[in-house]
Amino acid sequence: MSKIEIKNLCFGFSQLQENLFENVSLHIDDQWKLGLVGRNGRGKTTFFNLLLNEFDYTGSIIHQKQFAYFPAKISNPDNLAIYCIDEIEEFEQWEIEKECQLLSLDPEVLWRPFSSLSGGEQTKLLLALVFLKTDAFPLIDEPTNHLDITSRQHIANYLKQKKEGFIVISHDRQFLNEVTDHTLAIEREQVNLYQGKYEIYEEQKELQDRLEQKQDQKLKKEITRLSQTAKEKQDWGNLREENAHGRNISARLMKRSKAISQRQEKHAEEKKALLNNQESTTPIGMNPIFNHKNPILKVEDFSLGFTEGNYLFEPISFELQQGERVCLTSANGIGKSTFFDYLLNPEKYFTTGTMTLANNTILDLLTQNFQIHTGFLKDFAVEKKIDYTNLLTALKKLGIERQSFETPIEQLSLGQQKKVELSRSMLTAAELYLWDEPLNYLDIFNQEQIMQSIETYNPTLLFIEHDQYFSEKIATKTVALKKVVLGGLR
Repeated sequence: MSKIEIKNLCFGFSQLQENLFENVSLHIDDQWKLGLVGRNGRGKTTFFNLLLNEFDYTGSIIHQKQFAYFPAKISNPDNLAIYCIDEIEEFEQWEIEKECQLLSLDPEVLWRPFSSLSGGEQTKLLLALVFLKTDAFPLIDEPTNHLDITSRQHIANYLKQKKEGFIVISHDRQFLNEVTDHTLAIEREQVNLYQGKYEIYEEQKELQDRLEQKQDQKLKKEITRLSQTAKEKQDWGNLREENAHGRNISARLMKRSKAISQRQEKHAEEKKALLNNQESTTPIGMNPIFNHKNPILKVEDFSLGFTEGNYLFEPISFELQQGERVCLTSANGIGKSTFFDYLLNPEKYFTTGTMTLANNTILDLLTQNFQIHTGFLKDFAVEKKIDYTNLLTALKKLGIERQSFETPIEQLSLGQQKKVELSRSMLTAAELYLWDEPLNYLDIFNQEQIMQSIETYNPTLLFIEHDQYFSEKIATKTVALKKVVLGGLR
């Protein structure tokens, strides 16, 4: 058993006004299965990079074990998968095959080009690689992104049976509850360590916030009193100087009054910091269009494919009325995103059955490919025909700091880039929203905001999402896509 000891850690990026970490001290046991949580942009991946010594910092990080980071970068993905991972870590073939089997991954994938593997297969293989390093401590960065429910459960089961400790970043609360026994939360003003899984952290954080909210009015009154006292001391010193009729007899009194004023102001700022650690969320505005069109979408015995007679899923049937929210579910690779693409580009596909979209329906797609956006937010707003002020308001509500508003979109974190795409969609007027995995890269507070907005504005929504908590809360109807069995539908 060994520990990771962090003392007085300070770090910030030059373009930010404040440090991400300020005098952070922690003791982490390497047997813990630690969940690292916090809002986007708070520094979770940066914390990993600091452990990996990727950035210069002040303070100290002391550890006996080396660190192993997931996901490792693959230099030549066109090579066979086994050669790709062998470039990163040496191992015996039986070792990687054993880990694959524990992850419900067919070892046959080792002998295919890495680039040909599905996202789930790549994730599982790179996760197995981390645990082949028996003398290293795993740092696992968002392993569930883009994975279907079954694959998420495979990874959860794999991590649960591991005796080794690790740190994992995830915004999937169900996943965290299954695999962690400690929680490290990067909050607004502090970095706090909690003993227990995510739901224990949530309970303790809620109790803490309630207590602070009860003290809120008292603190605000105290801040007002301290500020007023500081002003009165300053005014008193000024008055004594005026009463001196120009004589230099108040210098000592002024010095005393300034010292008192500075102490009172410092005390007031310390009180404000207690309030600043509370997290709060507010719904984001949406612009759904409602009219007489019903059903807005009708699907009857429908399937599609890239070639005639070869279809991706068994025929499905459903209707989507205005104000309804339909969730498409399936394993990865069955055709959910392709279904969305058909609504926008039907000429690309061969189909069976019928799909009827109400005439001239205004659609908006929230895409997974949000990294296509570049340039500055003001130009982006003009290009997408959305109000710039409303865009900044939405991004601020989603937790993006004002100093990031002047940063090119492509230089923002992935979570921040996703928020730009989400804000664009929510501010776009549409009769039917197509949302493809809206929660990827978003923190749990943002997830709550999205649910609040949907419940407030009641948009007509067809969406894909593997987060069970969100889907169960939001969907008014679920449609399951089932893969066509070999020799089946033609």
